[in-house]
Amino acid sequence: AAAAAAAVSKSSGMSVAELAAAVAAAGGACPDMPPDFAARSEKLHRETTEIFENERWYPVFGWKTPGFHPHYSTADFKPASKPEDLDHLCDVFPVSLKNHPEELVDRWYWESFWEYDTDLTKVDNCGWQYAVSFESAFASRRTKSHFVRRRRWTRRRVFCNAVTALWLVQLAEDATQRSNTLI
Repeated sequence: AAAAAAAVSKSSGMSVAELAAAVAAAGGACPDMPPDFAARSEKLHRETTEIFENERWYPVFGWKTPGFHPHYSTADFKPASKPEDLDHLCDVFPVSLKNHPEELVDRWYWESFWEYDTDLTKVDNCGWQYAVSFESAFASRRTKSHFVRRRRWTRRRVFCNAVTALWLVQLAEDATQRSNTLI
């Protein structure tokens, strides 16, 4: 319960996943919440944002930004922003709404942090894929003939309407209050 309270009390905001975990850990419930809210929250619209980080091997300098390909790209090597430049696309869940309830509107919220993907096939333990060139097939292990590499970064987001977001925040605040009484 103490861990849940600490997680919920972050002043910078929380992801939906963090809120759900904190609320579940504290056994939270909101009196105004519909009985099928848990089932409904599982059906929220979710998407994964992906960006590929590309690098080229230079014998004297090591792995650096590739010269003729973008450092960050889509899967088909079209230029893209670096992951932290995309953070403005969604909001982190605001935790305290007592002074600013107008902050909750229908919008996308980040549900996770940026992570490199190790679930892809043909990647090493740091998520890199290696190839002779960006146009050739990628492999999970680097050989002497591999001069390029790329890594997939992902971040999940969820679309919440203002009412759903308010219920999630209320659950988190209720869980925090219950956890604080147990400490």
